[in-house]
Amino acid sequence: MRSPTYLRRRGSQHIRRAGRAPGDHVAHIVDAQWLSPGVRRLRFRCEAIDPAWTAGDRLLVRVCQDSRRYYTIASIDHARQRFDVVAVAHPYGAGGRWASTAEVGETTVVFGPKPDLDVRIDGAREAVLLGDETAVGLFEAIRSGRQRRVPVRGAIEHGRGVGLRSEPGALEGLDILAREGAPGARLHGWAHAYARAEPRTVYFVVGHGAAVRSLRLALLAMGIRGAAIRSRAYWGRAASTVTRSTSASGSLRAGSS
Repeated sequence: MRSPTYLRRRGSQHIRRAGRAPGDHVAHIVDAQWLSPGVRRLRFRCEAIDPAWTAGDRLLVRVCQDSRRYYTIASIDHARQRFDVVAVAHPYGAGGRWASTAEVGETTVVFGPKPDLDVRIDGAREAVLLGDETAVGLFEAIRSGRQRRVPVRGAIEHGRGVGLRSEPGALEGLDILAREGAPGARLHGWAHAYARAEPRTVYFVVGHGAAVRSLRLALLAMGIRGAAIRSRAYWGRAASTVTRSTSASGSLRAGSS
């Protein structure tokens, strides 16, 4: 596997040489900021952005010559042709290394986007997120899409070696839990302690496929309506699972760092 440096230094030449299929777009990094230890926001400029792109959609990003990773659009500015990706940065795997080292001025290719979970929560009393480290982009998309100050809280469970911390401006309102045992085990404990079948509360459940399924069943057993749960398996078995549910505004949209 070639290193990410090859793509960054010769990205434009490689793109022209290989050509671009429909749905493949050149994107340039125009800003990069650490939001907290382990969490980084990358801002891209992409001339292919059109009004159909929305926060919460998923893009497949080429993170090095031979690897691609899905990331959620955390926010988007159609007028300036810019979008943000918020990603977990760590030294394990191509995606984590790319998120750690990507720099302003670098160029890559993005594929898509594809519609994913509806992040609109207008009319909701609050939103609750349950997920793993792949959920940080979705959390920011929910917050950026609010038309008013709807509270967003919940919990993120992370694996060993992934340093996450909740602080003002980054993952604020989330409890950060170190994974113990099977994926989702600690999220179950959090849900049983804090989740309630309250009117106009919207639940987002994403991450490992088995954890998503078991958490959804647990929430249903607590009396939470299925229409109030928006879930998506991002990885693991059944990673293509999409649960469709009505949004707080009554619309219906298919769901999917």
